[in-house]
Formats: sequence, structure tokens, C-alpha cells
Amino acid sequence: RGGGARDCPICGVPGHRFFKCPKKEGRCFKCGDHGHKADQCKKGVVCFNCKEAGYKSNVCKKPRAAGGKVFALDG
Repeated sequence: RGGGARDCPICGVPGHRFFKCPKKEGRCFKCGDHGHKADQCKKGVVCFNCKEAGYKSNVCKKPRAAGGKVFALDG
């Protein structure tokens, strides 16, 4: 598995994994808040990786935030 940016299979936007997709979580694609969609957003764009305003996560220069879920199999 590579660490490069891939398009999310849910929304088609690069920069986040499917389990962190704002569309799946019902969040605004611009600011990440609940309760409205991007076309109704009063805030600006916020990076989902570093949480800074002004750009999207697919162009973020900071290291990717670790995320994911770990499962243990017992057998």
C-alpha cells in the first residue's frame, strides 16, 4: 500500500480516506462542520488534515495525520 493521495471511493475527492469522508459523515466539504453543505457554508475552506483555513487537504504540505482503526482477530 502506498501513502500517496488517492481519490476517495465515496466522494471522488483526493486527500482523505473513505472512513474519514465528510460526505459519509454528513459534514460540510469546506469547513468540516455538521448541519450544512458546502454550498451553504458561511466559513471558508478548512484542511481536514491540519485543520488550518485556506486550502484543502489534498494540497496540504504538512505530514498526513495518522488515522484509522485497528482490529484484533482472535482465533
